[in-house]
Amino acid sequence: MTTPATPPKTKQPGPPLWLSIGVVLVGAALVSFGGFNIFNRALEAQTVDSFEVPGSEQRLLEPGDYDVYGLAGGFTDFDADPIFARGDVTVTWVETNTEIPVDQQTLIVEVGRELNRYESVGIFTVEELGTYRVDIASPDDSRAVVARSIFASFDEVRIPLVLLGVGLIFVVIGVLMIIIGILRRSKAKRAERMAGSTPGIYQTPPPTAPPPTNPAAPLSPTPPVGAAPPPAPSPTSSSSQSSSQAPPAPPAPPSDSGEPTTGETNTPW
Repeated sequence: MTTPATPPKTKQPGPPLWLSIGVVLVGAALVSFGGFNIFNRALEAQTVDSFEVPGSEQRLLEPGDYDVYGLAGGFTDFDADPIFARGDVTVTWVETNTEIPVDQQTLIVEVGRELNRYESVGIFTVEELGTYRVDIASPDDSRAVVARSIFASFDEVRIPLVLLGVGLIFVVIGVLMIIIGILRRSKAKRAERMAGSTPGIYQTPPPTAPPPTNPAAPLSPTPPVGAAPPPAPSPTSSSSQSSSQAPPAPPAPPSDSGEPTTGETNTPW
């Protein structure tokens, strides 16, 4: 007993679905990583928490340049300045109890947070990773923000920007592969349905059945191979057979002339 052969698998048209989804997932991962780093570094001044002054804030800082912002007023107060200045800011490295110098900003940097406007008053540089305390002796109640410098942040986010761009390209390519695969597979299925529903074009027509035979009719014997064909009937034999098989002629009607019939004798009675 033989096992029926398994039909070979036909390759689906278009890019494989698993490959398309994989490209999209890789691109999404790159976009997420690059966007997260860009958001945390370049937009840190928008997301980090502010603190009240006079007061202090202690944070774990990575190496880089950091700006100190002071509240300058509402979003529409364009001419207002922060209450405290650079001389009121003291930065201390907690692990070594070393004071970090605070320099004057070359350019005035403004940051809008919700409905408030903050303006930079100084900048300091962190050389090593560690815990730093920022003390601000403000003459009046206000708020302050310590965040990574915007100019230094853009230099640090070059690699995340490249990853973000590459991830976007991967996502677009993966989506296009999915769309192309869906269109090609649907087109192939439509062609298969058309081929299965159109007889005489894509299918082989059924064989023609032989004409019915009469079982009562005698079967003529088949001449053996190599035998001479039977002689054709002659015209004489055909005429003799037809004359011998002709029906007899009907008798002649009786004669009304009163003459005796041939072969009968005249009797007196």
